[in-house]
Parts: sequence; structure tokens; C-alpha cells
Amino acid sequence: SLAGEGLQELRLFGVIPIQLLSYSSAVIPPLLTVYCLAKVEHLLKRVIPPSLGTVVVPSIELLVLGPIILAVVGPLSTWLSQAISNGYTGLYEVAAIPASVLFAGLYPLIVLTGTHLTFVPLMLDSIAKTGVDHIMPLMSVAHCALAAMALAVMLKTRRPKFRSVAATRALITGSGLTEPALDGV
Repeated sequence: SLAGEGLQELRLFGVIPIQLLSYSSAVIPPLLTVYCLAKVEHLLKRVIPPSLGTVVVPSIELLVLGPIILAVVGPLSTWLSQAISNGYTGLYEVAAIPASVLFAGLYPLIVLTGTHLTFVPLMLDSIAKTGVDHIMPLMSVAHCALAAMALAVMLKTRRPKFRSVAATRALITGSGLTEPALDGV
């Protein structure tokens, strides 16, 4: 709400500049944040005795990494998300068919990493500006391909238990949720 009032950044402790960013539907910022926290926690657990670990480690992470995440990781990951979206948009403007094939082919991997939500703002922006979205149909193509893959596995496998798993995954993936087919077939 502060960003809506025209404020662009805050200063933490009066020194560290923090950009006011929206992290709604953000995927890359939490991934980078957890990665940084895991690395620092592993280092701190080597130095701090276990009897103090449950109190001291989270406190140090909050005091030291909190400002770093807000000042560096947040803006960097937001920039990375925008770069991915802008890269696809630029590629689509230059070569629509190869960009479409590339996106539809890589979409299952994009879903596995959890970065598929970075394209939602791009889709909404495209609809708002042009009234057309080119990404959702490509996602649908990838969903259909994954459902067909799970269905083919169901038809080809000779193991009854795996056939049942593949049939369930094909049904779920056909309704729009790709993770079961990616993870289980």
C-alpha cells in the first residue's frame, strides 16, 4: 500500500535502501530466499553449539539475512522474473513459431521449477493491451501432451498397479494439473 502512495523505497535502519516491490504471484523470490537461508543456516549450525541453535540461528538469520533479502535478493529475483518474461516476449515478437514451440516444449520443466507463475502477469498484460493471449494456448498444448503421455503409459504398461497410477495421472493432467504426470509417470 505504500507503493500506491507514491513511495518507491524505504531505508532500513536509515541506511539500507529497500525497493517497494509486489511479490504477489512471485515464485523466484521465495526460491532464492530459501536457498540463501539454507546456505547461511548450514554455516551457522557449524559454528553455534546445538544447545543454542534453536534460538540463536533463526535470530541471526532474521537480523542479518532479512535486510540482505529485502535489499538484494528481492530486487534481483524480481528482475530475473521480468527478464524471463521479457525474453520470451522478445523472442515471440521476432520469431513467433519457434518461440511457441520452445515454450510449449519447455513448459513441463518450467512447471517443475515452479516458475510458470512468472508468466501470469505477462498473460494478463497481453490481454489488457491487445485483448489476446498467446501463452495460455501453449500451456494447454503442453497439458494435452502430458495427459497423452500418461495415457500412452497406461495403455502400454503391463503392470496393473502402474496402469492404475498412470490412468489416474492422465485423468488429473487432462483436467489441467500437470504435476502428477510429471512426478509420477
